Amino acid sequence: MEKKTKMMFVFLCVQVIHCPAFANTWSIETVSEIKSLVGSCVVLPCTFDYEGHDVASFKMSGSWHTEAKDPEYIYHTDIKKIILSFHGRTKLVGKVGERNCSLEIDKVSVKDKGPYCFRIEITGKGVEIPEKDNYSFKEKYVTMALKGEPEKPMLTYTQFAHAGSAYSVTCSVRHSCPTNHPTLSWDRTDGETIVHYKDIGQGNWEVSSVLTFTPLASDHNTRLTCSAQFFKLNNPQESSITLNVKSEGGAVGVLSIAIPVAAVVVIAIILVGLYKWKISRLN
Repeated sequence: MEKKTKMMFVFLCVQVIHCPAFANTWSIETVSEIKSLVGSCVVLPCTFDYEGHDVASFKMSGSWHTEAKDPEYIYHTDIKKIILSFHGRTKLVGKVGERNCSLEIDKVSVKDKGPYCFRIEITGKGVEIPEKDNYSFKEKYVTMALKGEPEKPMLTYTQFAHAGSAYSVTCSVRHSCPTNHPTLSWDRTDGETIVHYKDIGQGNWEVSSVLTFTPLASDHNTRLTCSAQFFKLNNPQESSITLNVKSEGGAVGVLSIAIPVAAVVVIAIILVGLYKWKISRLN
């Protein structure tokens, strides 16, 4: 009986050691590289998960730091720990308690390339949490691919517009700062615009503006321009098209003019011929 009791005890110990419910594991979703516009802002997308303690009863805080033997913080809840070059330029745009660790970096500098990683720390009131529950996701560093100039907006449209009929043109541009989207505008004010925002993945976003207006025949060969104003940049980026407006009725309209003119010409020729014939008879 005593032998069976010992064996049962050993069995239970093994179960406790290997049971997944007692294993503390971390996972994170982010990008390895993100395009960033110098002078503007960028958001490093980040979500994480934790399996171990019932974190509902604990306080979690997040920070971001550099890749180094002695890492430097670019964001921390304790402002004194943030390196001077990042003071006032970083903030979490997600809630750590909701597993969102996304970081916004403002006024991106040519020195901000990175890489950077997220760190989570868990503290419990009156409860001692092992150091392994304070974790830096060093296997998921994020690097910024810096761009000196924003891209120009792209215009999507059909080749021909028809005078008197509604015509739509779409202006779109990609960016990586969803907290401060680029502003799109048109040099035409007589139409209606609809703006869309779209997450296209990997930290990239797209903003688009659809302009719908009714062109006139006089709009033929005129320019239509869309401007994209990026956050904290002075010079907007522009793209233009030349409107190709067909007159109302198209070929039918042309024929409606050509046929009467041709008829008049034919009648005139006939009358001239009759006149000459009469003159010749009189002579």
